[in-house]
Amino acid sequence: MSKSIAILTSSRADFGIYLPLLNLLKKDASFDLKLIVFGTHLSKLHGHTVDEIMAEGFNPDYTLYAEINNNSAEDIANNYAEYTQLFSTFWASHTFDLVLALGDRFEMAAAVLAGIPYNVKFGHLHAGETTLGAIDNIYRHCITLASSICFTSTQMYSERVHQLVEATVPAINVGALSLDGLEKLELPSQEDLALKFNLDFSKPLVMVVFHPETVESNKNEFYINEVLKAIELMPEFAFAINMPNTDTGADIIRKAILDFKNKHADNQSISIIEHFGKRNYFACLNFANLLIGNSSSGIIEAASFNKFVINMGDRQKGRAKSENIIDLTIETSSIVSMTKQLINLGQYLGNNIYKHQDLAATAILNTLKTF
Repeated sequence: MSKSIAILTSSRADFGIYLPLLNLLKKDASFDLKLIVFGTHLSKLHGHTVDEIMAEGFNPDYTLYAEINNNSAEDIANNYAEYTQLFSTFWASHTFDLVLALGDRFEMAAAVLAGIPYNVKFGHLHAGETTLGAIDNIYRHCITLASSICFTSTQMYSERVHQLVEATVPAINVGALSLDGLEKLELPSQEDLALKFNLDFSKPLVMVVFHPETVESNKNEFYINEVLKAIELMPEFAFAINMPNTDTGADIIRKAILDFKNKHADNQSISIIEHFGKRNYFACLNFANLLIGNSSSGIIEAASFNKFVINMGDRQKGRAKSENIIDLTIETSSIVSMTKQLINLGQYLGNNIYKHQDLAATAILNTLKTF
């Protein structure tokens, strides 16, 4: 008899990470796979990325939608409450052998915590990590505490999970799921990327992925302006600027980026990207010379593309880091100086601490068969 495994996916970020595991679960007759789609996947403003899910060959089995308005603290709290209510109704009428949740989004925490009174069994992927500059740190640990099994990306994180749950829940170190099969992933060409996203590869390309700091959100306007001023001072480089995730303070960053683009409308070396998608994002990272910002992708994935990363501020503070990561305060002159220094340095040739010899998806699948 097959096990019913449900996957909670709320955003472009987690679906791309889940994909290697989803492909294995879909092919294995031991599992009855169900996909629960919610959050920004269903928002036109954020790219309606449920289309990307279907393009990968997966049809949502369930969709739960709460309208996303703005990104103030009140908006996030209200949206959290809406998803708690939606999932309270959902868990009352749906049961699974295990429900997998990934990461630390507030919508994900709402979905999981709503399941506690119904005794829903959850498995948490990327448990035990720390991001001291983001309130997601709290959401992540809440999901871990509500879970029956945890999968971590390093041994250090397994030990942290055991501290959180007092060693009552299995914490299995499988490495980072997003790194599975990178060397075999078919990526778009540089020419295709340039055409689709108006990227300028005639100069060294710098990817910019900057999300709000949600612990000290009052500083986000200052932070993004420091980053944008640094970009202005480096006309010898091209920039691919990603729009931020839906977090408290994201609207401030979105507005600053759009105003910056309007100010430099004639500059063909500055591109704004609302949503890359997994393959396009990895292709851009592959062809770029450097990544700057405060994204988890810089911490976890960039080393596998031989890229140095300028990790700015405190959003990712506390995460385990490979030697390609250069931590930096968010200050214009420091950003300019370090960007030029690292581009001159060339490729990063060291290891990625999140990459294991065995595939993470296979390790998770084998564990689920015996759990």
